[in-house]
Amino acid sequence: MVSYHFCTLNKKGEEMKAGIMLVVLVVGLMASVVDAQETNAVEVSYTVGVVDKYLLPTGGTVYDGRTMMQGDLTVSLPNGLYVSFWGARGFGDLKDDLRGDEVDYIIGWASDVGPCAVDIALVYYDIAPVFKGRMDNIWAPYVKVSSPEYEFGQLAVSPFGRIEVDIPEAGSSFGGGAFFSAGVDSSYVLSDQVVVNYSPSLTYDNGAYDGEKNFICAQVISLDMTVGPLVVSPNFLLTVPLQEDENREVETCFGLSVAGAF
Repeated sequence: MVSYHFCTLNKKGEEMKAGIMLVVLVVGLMASVVDAQETNAVEVSYTVGVVDKYLLPTGGTVYDGRTMMQGDLTVSLPNGLYVSFWGARGFGDLKDDLRGDEVDYIIGWASDVGPCAVDIALVYYDIAPVFKGRMDNIWAPYVKVSSPEYEFGQLAVSPFGRIEVDIPEAGSSFGGGAFFSAGVDSSYVLSDQVVVNYSPSLTYDNGAYDGEKNFICAQVISLDMTVGPLVVSPNFLLTVPLQEDENREVETCFGLSVAGAF
């Protein structure tokens, strides 16, 4: 049996905690810049894209029904530490009284441990309206472990397992919970410039966003096309709940993104 303990803080305490998180991320980013100057081995990567809706592949719920612009900026150090910022901005007014815009702050470590790849991170989900004091913000530690890649000619396959625990701040409308996922990341090389990626997964959501407990099957397909220094990726996401409920039904999401690094 898993239980969660949530601390209660007043508004001043909430602002202080958010401020501490921002300070930690800024310090991490400054450390990354210093390391870049000393070793020239740091990497800065980014992604900018548009999706026709904000669909959670793990929870299988539509978080925002508007067309959304989404993007991220990640600074990665040679020792595996990284700092990342992710944001989403919707076009037009809110639809269906959904959540709206978002900015996430992520600090983590990703590296090989023995034959496996491990990604451990802490995410602070700043739910819209951004920086306006809304108490639906969430702290979310997660761990993803991937097996070594199994290669079959041009096809590479890597099974993975992932756990994310969502801990809402005091006063949040969310009750908290966790996602337990298992799946496979695969890629097929068509040419030096074109790669097809396919990632099916099965997630058990025990009610992280106050939805009913459910199993969600997600399938993500993308086509990575290298164009000069950029990678252009049309993508498609399909989520299918084991049982349709008030918050979930079969959903699709189409998107287009551009990624680069320097």
